[in-house]
Amino acid sequence: MRRRQFLASAAGLSSAALAGCTSAGNSATPTTERSTTEPSTTTDESTTQTTTTTSVPAVGDVWVGRSFTYLYAGSHFNAYTVTGSGPLFVFALVADEHHQGLALDGQSHYPASDVAGSVGADAVFSQRDTDERSIVTYALPDPVNAASGAVGDVELDASQLDFLADPAEFAVTDASVPDTVQKGSEAAVTVTAENSGGTTGTFRAAATSQSTSGYDVGAVDVAPGERGTVEVRVPIYGENEERVTADWGSGSEELAVGVES
Repeated sequence: MRRRQFLASAAGLSSAALAGCTSAGNSATPTTERSTTEPSTTTDESTTQTTTTTSVPAVGDVWVGRSFTYLYAGSHFNAYTVTGSGPLFVFALVADEHHQGLALDGQSHYPASDVAGSVGADAVFSQRDTDERSIVTYALPDPVNAASGAVGDVELDASQLDFLADPAEFAVTDASVPDTVQKGSEAAVTVTAENSGGTTGTFRAAATSQSTSGYDVGAVDVAPGERGTVEVRVPIYGENEERVTADWGSGSEELAVGVES
C-alpha cells in the first residue's frame, strides 16, 4: 500500500455549514397552515365545498456535528469534516417560512448564510430536504457549555448538548491507495482519522480519480480516543499511473496508483 503520514491542513472556513445526523427532538407549534380544496359537490339546491387544513410543524428535526455532505455543480456529492480546530454545526429541518434562531441558555444564534469550504448555502444536501422543509445551519466558532438549547420548539437532547460542550475533534492520520490496480477496475481509497475529542462524531471523506468528474463519499462514526477509516472506491481507466484525490473538506491528499493493463 502506498501511504503518506501527515497532518490534515485546515482550509479557510466561512461561518457556516451542513448535513450529518444525530437525533430528533419533539416538534410542536408554531405550525404552517396549508389548505386544500376538494372539488365541489352540486345538488339540486346548493353547492358545497369541503376544505381541509393540515398543520406542518415549523421545526421537524435538529442534529449536531462537525461534518456534512453537500452537492456541488448541482448534482455531485462531496463531504466536509472539520479537522483540528474549527466550527461546530447545529442543523435544523424547518418549514421555509420559519427560519428560527438557535437558543443556547437563552442566547440566540442565527442561521449561517454561507457554508464552510466556500460552498453556497443553497448547495447543502443531507437527504432530509422535503417539499415543505429545508435545512438551516448554525455555526458555532467554539464549544458551548449550555444547560439547554432549542431551535423553535424542538429542544436539543442531552447527548447533543454534550457534543456542543466537548465535541469530537478529528485529525487525519493516514490516506492510502493500493500500489497497483487493473485498468477498468476500482481503487479503494482509505482515509483514517483519530478522534481526540470528548464525544463520538461522524468523520466524512470523499475521493475521486482522473477517470471521473465527481466524488464518492464515505462516513464512519469514531468514538473518543479511537480511530476510524473511511473507504471510497473510485474507477481507474488511466495508463501506467493515475492520480487519485482523497478529500475531507478541510484537507486533502493526492495519491498515485499504478495501472496494469
